[in-house]
Amino acid sequence: MFARILRQNSEIKEKFYNLISEKENNQKRIFLEKFDKNLFLKVLKPFANIWYTYELKSKKKKGDDGETDVSFFLWICLSRKAIIVNDVVLEVAKGEFIQIDHLIFHQKGIFVIETKNWNGALICDKDIWRLKVGNTWQEVSSPSKQNQRHVRLLLKWFENNLPERLYEKIKDYVFPVVVFPRSNWIKVKNCSMPVFKGKLSLLLYIISQKNKIFEEHELTYVAAKMVSAKPFN
Repeated sequence: MFARILRQNSEIKEKFYNLISEKENNQKRIFLEKFDKNLFLKVLKPFANIWYTYELKSKKKKGDDGETDVSFFLWICLSRKAIIVNDVVLEVAKGEFIQIDHLIFHQKGIFVIETKNWNGALICDKDIWRLKVGNTWQEVSSPSKQNQRHVRLLLKWFENNLPERLYEKIKDYVFPVVVFPRSNWIKVKNCSMPVFKGKLSLLLYIISQKNKIFEEHELTYVAAKMVSAKPFN
């Protein structure tokens, strides 16, 4: 019981989140510029600023809550031989980043987990996702396509940073998954990766993999290499 948790070097995360902050500030500026068109809209601009900031913080908190929930559950349920790294940021090539919610280093594989703390009903067909809003289904950003990119670039990072023998062993045992800890109904068809409604089904998927692939010292080496990753200069 109680998996090991490793925390990543802060330098690369600071660089990544500074870029995210710049992007968010630019989007906010573009949104607020719309209120400069006439006097009436200018009066509303301060209120629009407050609303935009609140919505941004609310979405971030909701996402953080879901990730914390999943991480805590896996921490208490997985064995000490497993390693959890949350909020993984890697710069795979100069200026090209990935941010992974959770990486689980387990003797049965390396699990790349994308957590979405969405409420309500969801449908997925061929990696196209729709969320029910009122009586209509609205297309939303695809968490499975997002995680496809994560895995593709993660494998590239492994290839560039691990001994060839270890990379060859790892490359076929990296498993992407999507988990919805709060959604009350999900229908999935022809998705590129497993999708789980709730934390327990995710846990069962991890521990039900048939073969022990990795030795504990191999997992420790790869995880340590990852948490010490530096950004490009």
